[in-house]
Amino acid sequence: DDIGSGGCLLAHNRQQKHQRKAQGDCPEPNSFGFAVNKELLQNLVKFDFIISEKTSNLPTWYNRNYNKENHKEALIKFCNFESTRLAYSHSEYDEFDFNPITFEKEKTKVLFVYDSVKGKTHTKQFYFLDKNLS
Repeated sequence: DDIGSGGCLLAHNRQQKHQRKAQGDCPEPNSFGFAVNKELLQNLVKFDFIISEKTSNLPTWYNRNYNKENHKEALIKFCNFESTRLAYSHSEYDEFDFNPITFEKEKTKVLFVYDSVKGKTHTKQFYFLDKNLS
């Protein structure tokens, strides 16, 4: 979907919006010079959110694609924690419909590993997982 497809972005209220549309002042979709893929944007916002810090409560808009077996396999492959509980509490796993680095539409599995600093967890590193994980 393109920016502007939901109506005129220049209008400040409903009445102005209808006046501008009637007068032809409202830009047509895609007249801003670039298009935005909403699905890609949602994936990027998800990636940005989860990479910032570990959280126990995901917001309602966060559509998590979790696979416990892949999370476990990734922890075994990439991490060396003292206990399973510690490994899960300092990591997160999610699957994205787009690669958040290349923006290519491809299933991308990511393991996030967090460090604890002054009681808050921050991303230490993240791993893009092999496509051969289930």
